[in-house]
Amino acid sequence: MKKNSSFYWLRAAGIIFILVLAFVVISCPVNDSPSSFKLETETVEIETVAVPVACPAGGRVMDNTVISLGTATAGTKIYYTLDGTEPDTASALYSETNKPKITAGKLTLKARAVKTGMADSEILTETYSLPRPYYKAVIPISFPPDSETTTVLVEGLTEDEVVDFIKVNVSDQYIRASQTGGVSSTFPSAGRNALSKLSFSEQTHSDSEFTPVKQQSSSVSRAASVDAPFVGDEKIEHFVDWGPLGELGVYEVHFELMAISRFFYLWIAKFQSYQSLENPREPPIKEFLSDVSYEQAAQIAARFDDAYAALNNLINYESFNSQTNEYGDSRLIAEVYKSKGTWAGYFSSATPDSIYLTHELLNSMDDATLVVLHEATHLMANRIKRMTYNHQDIPTWFSEALAYTSGAVCASLLGILTTSAYHPQQLMAAFVTEGHFNQYAFNETTSFLFAFMSYLLYNYGGPALFRDIIINDQVGYDSLTLALDKYQPGLTFEKAFEKFPEALIYSGPLKPVGALSFDKTVSSTINSVEYTIPGFDIFEEFGGPMVVSLTPADMRPYSVVIQSSPAEWEKRTGNMAITLQKPADDGIKFFLMVR
Repeated sequence: MKKNSSFYWLRAAGIIFILVLAFVVISCPVNDSPSSFKLETETVEIETVAVPVACPAGGRVMDNTVISLGTATAGTKIYYTLDGTEPDTASALYSETNKPKITAGKLTLKARAVKTGMADSEILTETYSLPRPYYKAVIPISFPPDSETTTVLVEGLTEDEVVDFIKVNVSDQYIRASQTGGVSSTFPSAGRNALSKLSFSEQTHSDSEFTPVKQQSSSVSRAASVDAPFVGDEKIEHFVDWGPLGELGVYEVHFELMAISRFFYLWIAKFQSYQSLENPREPPIKEFLSDVSYEQAAQIAARFDDAYAALNNLINYESFNSQTNEYGDSRLIAEVYKSKGTWAGYFSSATPDSIYLTHELLNSMDDATLVVLHEATHLMANRIKRMTYNHQDIPTWFSEALAYTSGAVCASLLGILTTSAYHPQQLMAAFVTEGHFNQYAFNETTSFLFAFMSYLLYNYGGPALFRDIIINDQVGYDSLTLALDKYQPGLTFEKAFEKFPEALIYSGPLKPVGALSFDKTVSSTINSVEYTIPGFDIFEEFGGPMVVSLTPADMRPYSVVIQSSPAEWEKRTGNMAITLQKPADDGIKFFLMVR
């Protein structure tokens, strides 16, 4: 019988299937575990967008500060929130025209960067706060009637804020520590220590400072005798002054008149000898000084004229000056010689027409000019206060305060930088580093005088206030009060002194609006001339005021002490309650200041 051809095809297909199945079984052995069979796959990693960065970073910033956001991943979109919630694609989209702005007292910025095909970034979190308003930063302390204590709540502290406790003695009395009151407790804990004691008193002289004494003068030697000397004339002067070994002696100084300018006779020592008063049998020490040419002397005198003109325009000195010098005109006499003392210049009311400079100043015109300003201010103030208004006892501190301040008022006009060695602003470095100040001599604290006078000019009247202090008919505290009242009616020296610590505490762009400070530039236009005093940041440039512990201490008349406690009054958050003990003396005033 003949078989169908389809039968053979089915039979061949079956044989092929059996052979394939056998190959699979042989090439893929199976063990007893059903999990031994693995399906290999390829893993594809998705990149993550870099975390955004904010500029400026979190912290205290000025009102209306605009925050810039960016990320290291190109082509991203950044979404942000300002209420602390996590941002998503429904949040504000960052752009050059839609940047976050800080306008609230405290807020939290959160930002996330996204990009198609990549995982979203982690969330950036930055917290910002604005400077405290003045009324929350400067807290004057008062005590309830019939109560010896009061508790003050300082609210909303952040980690970058510091609380300082300020004591001010606004009286002219020395007050013992036990009478000054202080911090009795703090809740949850106590605070950080601040500035050391500063003080000055209304004294008229100091035994700690010696002014050289001019003994006698020889006749001016020249070919012909005339009322006024000529350039090239010579004279001999004798001074009791400090010698090479720190002892007093007599200098015999041979001067030559080197220049006559509009406002000065400039006498420069060419030769001098020194004889000790303690060892009079020792031979004199003779010294030839460096030569100065007539041309150089003329340049020096011209520079001195610039200083005189700036000061004269400021205070209109010549309207007060009806006196003439020993030569019969109104020029000042400047005598330059070399002393072993520490002075750079001096003025003595015994020789009211003359100022004296040390020879070393001739090496720096800026330094010499500043010393001329200083001593000329002494001379002019003496003429105005003593000769015009008949004040015979001018307090030393008052005269020095005026003399130091004149340099700051006129330096910019004369093109002298604050970095000059004799610029009075250099006293601020001593002021902040010598905060402990000696308790025995006011003249040890000339840096305090400049700091206080600068504070008055920066905050109450600028260079014009200086003019009004020097030309009014009072001296000392009364002169300051009379001048201050013109710019802020009712303001007295004592009231201004009470607020002085503000200027020590607040500097920089983040200070509370309205806080008193050194950090401002002030100008006054007087007789068509502009006088400018550049401001400075007491923390940035000088490290800020020194601080002392909360332990009560004796307080000098008109003194300040800033106290705090680093372990407990810094890096605090939230609220802090401080209990204060009332001072027994009404001359002590308390403040809490947050910076």
